[in-house]
Amino acid sequence: MKTTTTDGRKPDPADTHVGQRIAQLRIARGLTQSELAKRAGSLTFQQFQKYESGANRVSASRLLQVAVALGVPVAYFFEGLPGAAGPDDTGVNTYGTPSATLTTRHGWAMARAYEAASPALQKLMADMVTMLGTRLGPIVITSEPRTVEQQAAIAADARPDARHAGAH
Repeated sequence: MKTTTTDGRKPDPADTHVGQRIAQLRIARGLTQSELAKRAGSLTFQQFQKYESGANRVSASRLLQVAVALGVPVAYFFEGLPGAAGPDDTGVNTYGTPSATLTTRHGWAMARAYEAASPALQKLMADMVTMLGTRLGPIVITSEPRTVEQQAAIAADARPDARHAGAH
């Protein structure tokens, strides 16, 4: 789906970036667009859809309301924006939110589970995710439901042959 502004133009990359940061933090806080709209003033969820897609620019006063509602400084929304001046213009997020991972509900769910785990369990979780990403290769998601047996067979087919383990 192509995103365009309300007058049909392509959104400015800065507007898109700010909108994505709003969406990331809203999801991290477990809020719907409607809930954030209420907290930030008398807005509709449709307005937040437009802000988050970059179709509508967020005014300075509205961005301040959103920042207050989400509990972050306004500068949060500009972190990682190429060319945005700041104390550390490296694009590194200083608020502890890995932006690529946290753009989805699943990413936030994983991050919350990780943070709630003990250090030993965190290591195990990290090892498991690393193993899944490197050993199984790309995982194909289909709309067809699979049984546990089908999923196990797919995973077994993707495992390296034990006879060749360590023969690099």
